[in-house]
Amino acid sequence: YPWFNDPEYTSAYITESNRALYSIRSVDDLDDEELTLMTRYHVPISRLIWRRWHIANKCGGDVERFHQEMPTTVHEAFISTGRNVFFLPNLMRHYRPRRGETGKVQSVNGKYEFHPDPRGYLKLYALPADDDWGVYLCGGDPTHTSHGDFACVQIINRRTLEQVGVYRRKTDPITFAHDMARIGHFFNTAVLAPEKEGPGYATVGALVAANYPMMFQMSNVAKMQGK
Repeated sequence: YPWFNDPEYTSAYITESNRALYSIRSVDDLDDEELTLMTRYHVPISRLIWRRWHIANKCGGDVERFHQEMPTTVHEAFISTGRNVFFLPNLMRHYRPRRGETGKVQSVNGKYEFHPDPRGYLKLYALPADDDWGVYLCGGDPTHTSHGDFACVQIINRRTLEQVGVYRRKTDPITFAHDMARIGHFFNTAVLAPEKEGPGYATVGALVAANYPMMFQMSNVAKMQGK
């Protein structure tokens, strides 16, 4: 529900002095984002004046906070409240969605293969590269039972930083470990980094018991010698 559809988010609902303070006399007064709102979403000047007032008085001058609280798009509605390394509007300009292919990773005669299956738990956006670019990391979030939240894995190419796959399944932490190991083997023996708290203890234990060769190990820098 875009903010500019709300009947009260317009300059008629702020004082006359504020309307004058945040007035827009012509298109030349608009910044890039305001111009986009006017041309792409047909937001009238009366609402842009209200937006300026709200950002200054209710958001502490923070445009990103306005995006989060008064979103125009779905992406703006889920903006992180933390401080990102990269400027979020620039990230969104680079975002290119892919449909992906759903399926499962299975072991066939000792070789791990992806088999398309519309009911599968893994969605691939790119197959593992067979050259020096094919180095991967799998971050995992296990769950306690198969009846609660989804257990998830994000698969990242460590060379390009591209998200190449997503696992999403309601399952127990032991089965999750086996699924994660198969995914890791398929992606050129990727580094596996499951959460280690709560159900993660069982997942880590199952992966270690299965002798998966590439597990992320956290170092406690406070206890390292000479540091």
